[in-house]
Amino acid sequence: MGTVASLQVVIGAKIDGLRKEIDSAQKILKQKFGSKGLGISQSSLEILGGLGVAIAGIGAAAVRSSAQMEQTRKAFTTLLQDASLAKDFLAELERFAASTPV
Repeated sequence: MGTVASLQVVIGAKIDGLRKEIDSAQKILKQKFGSKGLGISQSSLEILGGLGVAIAGIGAAAVRSSAQMEQTRKAFTTLLQDASLAKDFLAELERFAASTPV
């Protein structure tokens, strides 16, 4: 789980870097286009910032999901006392879940 925490810290740092870049872009736009241009570009930058946060959230969720799957694999390996049996069982379970209607 230490890896998951490390990746979440890295993702958080990337978001902070994105916010700094957005602030820098706002300053440049204000210098180039004045306040009126900044109003329009402000909306665009807020949308881009929101998209960046959403993408980072998806990345964090993917990391958590991967960590949970790894924990499940380890649990079945311990339960079945065989890594290849656990892998086969999880693959079969995944096929079953994919073919089962919601």
